Amino acid sequence: MGSPPIPQDGNFDQSGIGYWMERVLLEREKVQADPSSDPVHDLRVALRRCRSMAETMSELDPEPAWKQMRKAGKQLFQALGKLRDTHVLIEWTEKISETEAHGRSELRASLAAEEAALQQELMPVVNSFDVAQWEQWRELLSQHATQVRPGSLAFRHMALEKWIAARDLHSAALKRRSKDSWHQLRIGIKRFRYMLENFVPPLHSQRASDLKQVQDLLGDVHDLDVLLETALKSGALQTPDDRRVWRAHINQKRNELIAEYRKKMVGKESLWWTWREGLPDGVQLERAGMAKVQAWSQYRDPRPQHSRRVQRIAIGLHDQLLRAGMFGKGDRRYRSVLAAAALMHDVGRWEGKSNHHKKSYKLIMKFPRPLSWEPEMINLTAFLARYHRGALPQVNHRAFRGLRVHQRKQALFLAGILRIADAMEVDNGAPPPHIRAQAVPGSVQLLIPDFNPLSANAASVALAKHMLESACKKPMMVKSVKSEASRAIANSA
Repeated sequence: MGSPPIPQDGNFDQSGIGYWMERVLLEREKVQADPSSDPVHDLRVALRRCRSMAETMSELDPEPAWKQMRKAGKQLFQALGKLRDTHVLIEWTEKISETEAHGRSELRASLAAEEAALQQELMPVVNSFDVAQWEQWRELLSQHATQVRPGSLAFRHMALEKWIAARDLHSAALKRRSKDSWHQLRIGIKRFRYMLENFVPPLHSQRASDLKQVQDLLGDVHDLDVLLETALKSGALQTPDDRRVWRAHINQKRNELIAEYRKKMVGKESLWWTWREGLPDGVQLERAGMAKVQAWSQYRDPRPQHSRRVQRIAIGLHDQLLRAGMFGKGDRRYRSVLAAAALMHDVGRWEGKSNHHKKSYKLIMKFPRPLSWEPEMINLTAFLARYHRGALPQVNHRAFRGLRVHQRKQALFLAGILRIADAMEVDNGAPPPHIRAQAVPGSVQLLIPDFNPLSANAASVALAKHMLESACKKPMMVKSVKSEASRAIANSA
């Protein structure tokens, strides 16, 4: 019985994980029937797409099935890779020498024997592939992948991370010029290409030709390095003259390929800057970083709407307190920290309800900071999440010790705001309240629309404001004011 056809009715996006996981099953059956070059290549491409998507999604989504799927495909992917490499070497053997002299026929015979042996090794791996488990993962992961849309700012931020990593490998390769450095550069560019291909398709459609061409150039360099090593180890090149001729052929072609790469990728007009276009920069980079924070958080937070409402309350109160002159001139970085902490403060609930604020701290400390952030901003964000509830910070607490001395006062101020915002958010479907702050002699008034001092969350607000009072060194007086809706009703009565 054959595998089901690849969906063509819109059930799965043909660039999505569901489509490519289904494609693996179809290509697997083709390899079972014929383990020649093209079927092996097609199955490897499908598996590579799935594993690449799983690697990226694992950065956002803690669902274990992403890593399980990637691990399950690893053995088959590696077995296919060995056979595919041999196919490529056979092709290069035909290209690299014009005559039967200098050991070409011997090397070709050696590679043909290796191909037959690898085909024998591959078939048990192909046949034992757990199709039922793969189908279960396909259903689950297809649903998980829909939470962040392709082309979103979060994915563009992640694409820029891959671009920066590949660019660093480019600089290293030009400096070291070793076989390994060129190979690592190829992998870096490949990861950037797959990131665009899988998650930022509009940009990939503009860059696909150049990306593939450069990746192929470096792939050919690597293939030539492997070909020479294989030829020397195989014993097919029996005389010094044979070895000299092959080295000369391969090094000449290799140098031509690297020169072509440098022509495309070095200088002010290089493709690096073309590839950089369309990726976040400036203010958009800050927004993209926050988009990644939100995407990462929503996979762990059982109440993401609550956290977004807390964020609106917290940012509004922060701005009000600054206008009232409660804490210096303000700093955009600290505002971003507060916004991120509001989104991330409940991520620890993913690991259980008890002490979730402490679990949130540990998770956030492991989160790769957004590109626009300075290193200490992650520590601050984790601190705010740690103290959005529970005991007040103590000097001997790890989270408090982890802050620089000059940051501690600011951290207490921001954590106090987050505490009040979390206490105020009742998740009742109504718009989150906009708290106004005004300085009066000896205190600060927090004016909250239609706030009921006898309500269930009034006691929580009263407790929550203590940290903010300590940071501002002034008492916070909570006062109820009529909302616009209440005034409208009163005026119409």
